[in-house]
Amino acid sequence: MARIIYGSLATEINGSVGGQTFQRNAYGFTIKNKPNMARLQSLKQNEQHRRFDYVVKGWQQITSAQRASWSAWALSHPIPARHNSMAILSGYSYFLKYNLLHTMFVSTFLAEPNPGVLALPAINPYLVMFGGNLSVNPQPAVDVAPIFFNLYLSPPMSQSRSFSNSFTRAMIVLPLVSGNVNISSYYQSVFGSLPASGNSIFAEFQLFGGSIPYIFASQKFILTIL
Repeated sequence: MARIIYGSLATEINGSVGGQTFQRNAYGFTIKNKPNMARLQSLKQNEQHRRFDYVVKGWQQITSAQRASWSAWALSHPIPARHNSMAILSGYSYFLKYNLLHTMFVSTFLAEPNPGVLALPAINPYLVMFGGNLSVNPQPAVDVAPIFFNLYLSPPMSQSRSFSNSFTRAMIVLPLVSGNVNISSYYQSVFGSLPASGNSIFAEFQLFGGSIPYIFASQKFILTIL
């Protein structure tokens, strides 16, 4: 990094030119080499990018009548936009959001909303370590088909810490039915090791319809490993 002293013709330059970055900081005006960032994508990230491209192309492939159906569905089942709670998702945004979930458990996107009503049951989930394996059970009050959930978990957290999405990572998509499901391999692939009984874990259950495109509000818990 080198300091710059400007003359009468140029008083300040900001931004990048070629491989050099001009900026102002605590040291005055400086110039430094622009770093060449190498960002290695994980297999999960590559898969997410592939599905996103597939779903975007799917919107281009469906008919105008099907697009209108998604617009009507988005109006009748409003979801606030992530960065503006005063705005709701458009038909296109709803199509993308739902089908990115849908294609996590089937290979094809849903071209048009199926009519119907889904009632979301109460869930009382738990995580358990048994025989060296970590299992999850959403424990819904009743089994309602077809509803699925995308599971997000965190590494072991301090019991005094409040829930935060910044610590959770996607694990697996499962049907919302009672029963223990071994998720050891998914947890280990993300965090490197399994938690122990008594650890506190942040858990988010993102629920959605399997064929009727409901997207329910995520349910968040701080669970103690049994």
